Amino acid sequence: MFSRPPIYSIAKDYDYVIVSDAYASDYTGGAELSLEALLLKCPSKYLKTYCDQITEQTIASGKDKHWIIGNHSGLSKEMIIELATSGVKYSIVVCDYFYCKYRSSHLHELTTKTPCDCHLTDQGKFILGFYKRAQKVFFMSDGHLNEHKRLFPAMNNWPKNKLLVQGSTFDDETLDMLNNLGAQYPVKNGKWAIQGGGSTSWIKNTEGCIQYCIKNKLPYEILGGLKPKEFLGKLVQYEGLIFLPAGNDTSPRITIESRLLGLGVTLNDLVQHRYDKWFNLPVNELFLCLENRANKFWEMLNDK
Repeated sequence: MFSRPPIYSIAKDYDYVIVSDAYASDYTGGAELSLEALLLKCPSKYLKTYCDQITEQTIASGKDKHWIIGNHSGLSKEMIIELATSGVKYSIVVCDYFYCKYRSSHLHELTTKTPCDCHLTDQGKFILGFYKRAQKVFFMSDGHLNEHKRLFPAMNNWPKNKLLVQGSTFDDETLDMLNNLGAQYPVKNGKWAIQGGGSTSWIKNTEGCIQYCIKNKLPYEILGGLKPKEFLGKLVQYEGLIFLPAGNDTSPRITIESRLLGLGVTLNDLVQHRYDKWFNLPVNELFLCLENRANKFWEMLNDK
């Protein structure tokens, strides 16, 4: 990341201040793409800032704004405390597990060879306090929210309209493209797609997916190394997707894209939206659900 100059004052005509480690213009990750889709439907003017630009002066100048916090690894502990104690109205869009120093209990155990206990540490309690003081906290799936409630039982007693599920969010252009691609390729090639192709991401578990296909005698190909639109243009031609992540994946976009493209999906229980009602809707209803998802976010955000 480049070092960015601090923002000391927020203009009066902004209603929202958006804070994130990165945006879709920096990195086309799932969290960044979802945040961009939300901002495209923002009902009023907003300011995009980066975590490392926030100062006490920034927060003081934006006390009358609604702050929306995305991925926030780069937001210092001091600034989190300032936000939580200054009276600023803020909400958080949680995309993974920020109480864990590895942002994943599975990666924690894989790296340290010991089970994750970060929720019992000062870091876990600190993040719980940050969430408790928020207006709203949005999670990526029922499974994502329920895992937090399991680890932090106190969250079960918080107001129901405080802890919400947003899920992966798509912009209109992407949904139109997926709809058109699905119509162009109603007949599939009989092979199953596995995400990989040069990626070193541990969570994709490419080798485990390959072994699943071999065991079940499924013809497969590994897809990767393509730009997002090229990837979807290739993916649509396959019979289905094998996606067996090695750790909790809160709402993986590729599984949703596969369903929208008319593919079958073989998933494990670490896909945390696997059992969410919306994900299992018929494809035409799933499109309608996703078309309204960004607008629904702003409704939930401002619902008192």
